[in-house]
Amino acid sequence: MGTINKIRKIAKQKVAKEIYEVYVENGMHTAIDYAEEYNSKHISQIPFEWCEPCDNNMPSIDHECCICGSETIKPSKPKFYQAVLKPIKDVITHVYPQGGITLEERMGNNAQCPECGKNEWLLLAQEQVAVREGGKPYCECLNCGMVTHL
Repeated sequence: MGTINKIRKIAKQKVAKEIYEVYVENGMHTAIDYAEEYNSKHISQIPFEWCEPCDNNMPSIDHECCICGSETIKPSKPKFYQAVLKPIKDVITHVYPQGGITLEERMGNNAQCPECGKNEWLLLAQEQVAVREGGKPYCECLNCGMVTHL
C-alpha cells in the first residue's frame, strides 16, 4: 500500500480538509475514526504520526497534523538496546551512596520476593518508566517479574 503523501497535492488537501471538518463537527476521536475508515477503503493510506500539541498519534499529511496543523514527528527506524546483567556487590551503596540504610531495612526478609520467595533482582535503569514516575530506584524479581522500589 502506498501513502497519501505520494498523490497529487489537491487530493491531499481535500482529504485533510475532510478530516478537519469532521474534527470541528464531532471531535478528535471521530476524526481519527474517519481517517482509519478512509484507510480501510483506499490504497493510498493516511499515515498516523505523533503530534505534540494533540499529544496523540494523529492523521498526518506531509508530516502535518490534519487536526491542528502542527508539524508531526516523522517516524524513524526503531532502535533496540540490550541490557547486560552484571552483579552489584553492595546494591545499597550503589543506589544510596549517602548511606544510612541497610538492605534488610529496605526490603526485609533477606530481600526475598513476596510473590515467589526468590531473591534475585534486576535493578531497573533510571530511564525506565517506573523509576521516572516514582522517583525511586526500582528492582524487578528475575523469577516472577514483580516490581518494587528499593
